Amino acid sequence: MKNTKRIEELFVQHLMCDLDLYFGRKEAIKEDYERNIIKYLLARKLISKQEATYYVVLKEIQDLLHHKICSKTQAVLRISADLDISERSVWGILKNHQRRFNFDYVLV
Repeated sequence: MKNTKRIEELFVQHLMCDLDLYFGRKEAIKEDYERNIIKYLLARKLISKQEATYYVVLKEIQDLLHHKICSKTQAVLRISADLDISERSVWGILKNHQRRFNFDYVLV
């Protein structure tokens, strides 16, 4: 697609303008740059709550399994309780969404 680069450039340009307006001044962004941008993207729904949930579940599972803190089943139970989502939802995220976020080795 020829215009992909142009769309990306315009997206970044518009996003930077919106960030300035959202935070009021550039210094506010610089204080905690990455955190503020992520909060902005979530607030403007450029990253959906659902996508954020998938990512958090997968990262939490990855951390628990990588550090051998517990088994996969125990990790699912723990995350389910911590995030107040059903065990079935956690298993579903593991099964259906890990490849999108490059979590191939967590496999259900």
